[in-house]
Amino acid sequence: MGDGVIPLQPLARYSDLLREHFEHPRHVGTFAEDDRTVGTGWVGAPTLGNVIKLQIKVTPLGVITDVCFKAYGGVAAIALCSWVSEWLHGKTLDEAATMDNTRLAEQLSLPALEIQSAVWVERALRAALADYQRKASPTAR
Repeated sequence: MGDGVIPLQPLARYSDLLREHFEHPRHVGTFAEDDRTVGTGWVGAPTLGNVIKLQIKVTPLGVITDVCFKAYGGVAAIALCSWVSEWLHGKTLDEAATMDNTRLAEQLSLPALEIQSAVWVERALRAALADYQRKASPTAR
């Protein structure tokens, strides 16, 4: 394999959906953190190789209209962020709060050894929801 080609065998253990979101991630980017309509969740442990920034943009009626993320980590973390960013579009804050790591892992058939990535994504979502609610509260104005 001296021709610079990286074998895809390590990806073979993942579901087709997970591979699709890893190879073609959706909604990668950032929003301005000081925007009151944006909730930002930062989580991770750089020493362990995972850092996630997940952002949601929310209407005054509490509907998520846009989502973006930046993820530094493994295949599962990137794919899970991409998938959840699509799932969140059009959801209310209450609907978004129902997502948890078990459901994330099930949706993408995540290998058991990589459940921690789903935990990180859930924590990022919870942090983004909390940040938005803090900014939207009457006392934050």
